[in-house]
Amino acid sequence: MRPAYSLTIEEGIRNLCLGRSLLKRDIAVGDKLIPVGMTFGADNAYACPGGLLFYNNSLGTYCNATLVQPGESNTPGDIAYSEKVKLDWNKMSTKHYDLYSTTDLTQKYTVAAGAYLELDPVPDICKKLRMIEEDFLAIGIEPADNWFPGILVMSMGSARRQATNVYDIDTEGFVIRYADVLIGGTKALDVKKDLELLESVISEDYGLGGTCQWSEIMRPGVMCPTPGRIASQNRLIETASQSKICWGDIYIQTHRYRIIDKRPHLTKQPEPTP
Repeated sequence: MRPAYSLTIEEGIRNLCLGRSLLKRDIAVGDKLIPVGMTFGADNAYACPGGLLFYNNSLGTYCNATLVQPGESNTPGDIAYSEKVKLDWNKMSTKHYDLYSTTDLTQKYTVAAGAYLELDPVPDICKKLRMIEEDFLAIGIEPADNWFPGILVMSMGSARRQATNVYDIDTEGFVIRYADVLIGGTKALDVKKDLELLESVISEDYGLGGTCQWSEIMRPGVMCPTPGRIASQNRLIETASQSKICWGDIYIQTHRYRIIDKRPHLTKQPEPTP
C-alpha cells in the first residue's frame, strides 16, 4: 500500500521534544493497543516506529506513561481526561511500531482531538518548553520574553533519490533551535546544559514519534558563540524588553519512503476474486 503520511516530521519533532508521541489511530474503551506508530495497511514494511522514546526510557524492565485526551479548546493545559498506563515490556522493541498497555484502557482517545502518549514522569527539559513559530534571529523580529525557553523547528531542504525500482527515499534536514533568555540568573552554560538534555531526548527516538522511518543527529548541540548578538553582523539578538537571547542548534537528518509504481504488482492490492 502506498504510504500516506498523516503527520509532518515537524509535528513529530515538536511532540518528541515535549516527551510525547501523538496517536495515529483512535483508541476505544477496553483496547490495549496504543497506536503511536504510523502504519500503512496490513504490510508494515514501510511503517514508522512510534514507541522508541518509551522503549529507550524503560531501562529494560518497565515503562510508565500517561494517555492524554486534550480538551476542545486545543490550548496548552486544556485536558479533557487522562489515565496512567503501564506499558507491556514484552511487546516493546525496535521491531514493534506500536505500544501495548498491560491492562484494558478505560477511556477512548481520538486522533481528531490530538490525543497523545507521554512519558511519566515527563523530563524537566520537556515540561518547560514552548513552541516558537518565528525565527527570532531574523531581522525585524522582536520576540517577547514569554517565548522562552522554547524551540524552533526549521526545515533545511530535502532531496529524493531512487533506492530501488519500487521506492524512493526522501531525505530532509532540520535544525532544532533551542533558546532561552539570560535573565533571573540564567547563564549561557545553563542553556548549553538544557540543549544537551534535549538532544538526549531526541536521540532516543530515531522514528521521531512515528513520523519517519529513521533519522540521525548529524551535528550535536552547537551553541551560539556570542549570546545576545550576531558578531558577524554586529546585530543584537534581544527580546522586546532588551533581554539577551542565548541559543543553540541541533542538526538532524530524516528519511521517508516514497513508493513508485514501476512495478504495480508490488505496490497495489490484488483484485478480489469473483
